[in-house]
Amino acid sequence: MTPCGKATDEDTRMSQMGDECYSTDRINAVCEQLAGFILNEILDPRGEFYHDGHIHRGLPSTSRGDQ
Repeated sequence: MTPCGKATDEDTRMSQMGDECYSTDRINAVCEQLAGFILNEILDPRGEFYHDGHIHRGLPSTSRGDQ
């Protein structure tokens, strides 16, 4: 709310979002999809987002103008 007590568009939108409720089945489905993504894409070494723990750094650039 604004200092003068009037509701803003943001207040109205946030109130409407709070009124929404998702079913347990929908929440479980989203959790299952998220867990599958993590297992397949992050923890699996063949996954697109897998990180082997090493930081790969290129050679320092010699084209900088501060030499």
